[in-house]
Amino acid sequence: MQQMPFTRRWLMWAAVSLDGMWSFRRIPCMVTALRSTARNLEDSEERWQQLANSMPQIVWAAKPDGHVDYYNDRWYEFTGFSRELTGDESWKPILHPDDVERTLRTWRESVRTGNDYYIESRFFDRRTSEYRWHMGRALAVRDENGTIIRWYGSCTDIDDYYRATEALKEASARKDEFLAMLGHELRNPLAPVQHGLSILELNDTAPELRRETREMIMRQIRHLTRLVDDLLDVSRITRGKILLQKEPLNFTELVRRTVQDNRLAIEGKGVRLQTAIPSKPVAVNGDATRLSQAVGNLLSNAAKFTDAGGIIRVELELRNEQVALIVEDSGIGMAETTLTHLFEPFSQADTSLARSQGGLGLGLAMVKGFAELHGGRAEAQSPGLGLGSKFTLELPVCKEPVPDPKTAPPVLLDGPYRFVLVEDNRDAAITMAYLLRRRGHEVVTAYNGDEGLRAVRGGKADVLVCDIGLPGELDGYEVARNLANDPMRPTLMIALSGYGQENDLRLAKEAGFDAHLTKPIEISELLAAIATRVGSGADHCSRQ
Repeated sequence: MQQMPFTRRWLMWAAVSLDGMWSFRRIPCMVTALRSTARNLEDSEERWQQLANSMPQIVWAAKPDGHVDYYNDRWYEFTGFSRELTGDESWKPILHPDDVERTLRTWRESVRTGNDYYIESRFFDRRTSEYRWHMGRALAVRDENGTIIRWYGSCTDIDDYYRATEALKEASARKDEFLAMLGHELRNPLAPVQHGLSILELNDTAPELRRETREMIMRQIRHLTRLVDDLLDVSRITRGKILLQKEPLNFTELVRRTVQDNRLAIEGKGVRLQTAIPSKPVAVNGDATRLSQAVGNLLSNAAKFTDAGGIIRVELELRNEQVALIVEDSGIGMAETTLTHLFEPFSQADTSLARSQGGLGLGLAMVKGFAELHGGRAEAQSPGLGLGSKFTLELPVCKEPVPDPKTAPPVLLDGPYRFVLVEDNRDAAITMAYLLRRRGHEVVTAYNGDEGLRAVRGGKADVLVCDIGLPGELDGYEVARNLANDPMRPTLMIALSGYGQENDLRLAKEAGFDAHLTKPIEISELLAAIATRVGSGADHCSRQ
């Protein structure tokens, strides 16, 4: 007879009394099964803890009543706490004070209801001594009867994501404020232009009022142009599309000249302007136009926020291998929160409806951008509201000699020239042609590329002024290419466009244009561009 294998099993026995006699009976539930289940649970928990310790997140577990009794190794690395510390006191100490009550309330509500636990709160990182945002989640594990037997949770570091999200929200809010402000700033000059045109339409308007109205309209148009130019400049800076025309230049003279250009506007507000600019030249390797723009923006900003009776002081000093321009004012000053975002595009110290200074908040962003493009920096300081501000523009000194300044300013031409003007905007074409004819020039207008080519080939033209964006198959570039080797090619071909970035200038040159002008232009600007290329005698242009 084959012997059965021997197996040791745990049984539970109970004694019962039957008619006064005691009898031992075996209970169906075996102790062996209970012990096996317990051992399985222990094994399962051990395997789970091994898995938890391999995870990069903080992992924890809690009893059904919410008492936290387990953390993985990441927790102790992050906190430096003792492994004997459990319960609420094991995690409350690292919570940000502003998050303690909210976190406790959320956790206890999940324990009470059995609902999933979710919260975002800040934990103190002992390694950096800073608080970092974490996302906490926990799920309840239940038995076959639905009773909670364990809570398992994790805390994931979301600080970088959280701060990036907050930054995007802030940027979006500033964008919305900027768009509202842009609409306000663009409408401001349009209103007097519209009213001015109505005045000019009146037959009984006095000659003096007509002159003043025309001057007002030109001022407002220049203001509109400046707003658009600022927008384009900031866009180019942020995208790295600004190409500087650097050369050794006398920064001392540039600052002195820019201060003088702004003196009348500053002192006209009743603000005193003090300067401490040395006579000795200080050379920097830079773009004169952009640096003058940066200095002018600092002066304009100081004047904008300094009331009558205040003082603006401009100082230039050498700091080892750097030259520092300091513009200090006694104006309204700034709060610390304003200083944080001051050099960001569209940042404004005052965005209320009552703001009267205007502007798009782009001037200081351009100062910072131009400074960095020249290898320098810009900074702002203020003791607080009502205590004035101090701005510093710092640039590296250049050791190369500064060349002699160029002389011979361009001569404006008033002689009769043959123009072919190609412009699809009829209002722009008609008004420009009228003003050129008033100067004594002959003008033929065309409203698309084909018409422009026919006009040039129909009679020798001295100057072609051609818009780039034209309807039909031929844009301005194609017009220029068609005329490149044509015997009827005008002496000068000038591109006219609403786009004025460096790439646009390059494309115009490659197409064959001699010059590129950005809309809107004044007739004097167009004639100056012609004079620059043909010389004061205009020997290269054929006359009538």
